[in-house]
Amino acid sequence: MKNHQRKLPLVLLFVIQICLQGCYVAPRPVYTLDPVGEDVEWNAGRQIITKSKAGIDIQLSFDTAEGEIVFDVLVMNNTGEKIHVNPARFHYRYTYDGDSLLTAHPAYLALNPESEIINVRKADASNDAKLASDAATNALFATLDVVSDIATIGKAKSAAELEEQQEMAEEREEDMVNSEIRHGYAKERLTNARIFWEEETLRKTDVFDGEYIDGKVVFPIKGEGRFVRIIIPIEHTVFEVTYSLQKH
Repeated sequence: MKNHQRKLPLVLLFVIQICLQGCYVAPRPVYTLDPVGEDVEWNAGRQIITKSKAGIDIQLSFDTAEGEIVFDVLVMNNTGEKIHVNPARFHYRYTYDGDSLLTAHPAYLALNPESEIINVRKADASNDAKLASDAATNALFATLDVVSDIATIGKAKSAAELEEQQEMAEEREEDMVNSEIRHGYAKERLTNARIFWEEETLRKTDVFDGEYIDGKVVFPIKGEGRFVRIIIPIEHTVFEVTYSLQKH
């Protein structure tokens, strides 16, 4: 008995291969940052840098860099007067060799927690409105079904018509359930984002003498270079720390 097997044309195989390559999504790069020429103190696997200038003490430690660069920052005020800390002024620049700034690259500002909180709240409101719209649409079609039934009282419906009506009702119910699931996932994600920006980040604050503030500072990953200089302006005092950037 002959074994008959259908072979795909070479052109079709080539097209399939190209399509599969187009579907491949490269993993997001992971970065690590190591301080250059700084005295560090290790704590729980992190390198902590402490700097003091003009009565202001800061502690800076690299946290993570997956899509964004995150630092833990502490600012202590020993100036004898109130100081204003605004993380939206923090930024970084690329450098040639850890020393000279790359003037071709602009300064990349840290994400502003106050702006991010507004963005999250707007996204949450939009998510709630989408669910409400889906529910209203579903209720409208259900009402139209009732109106149609009332209008056709006394008129027998065929089995096919009844089956179609039932299928449409079930599809609408399934769509509504899926909408509620999507809303729930988005609500959880947005709630976590709001908590992060409201409670975990370093936010714009007036710090009085003898007090401190701490939290996470998030920088977008833009441009490219081997070294980055983190620049932290507080009032008229500027702190700078250079890191080597490793891409994994």
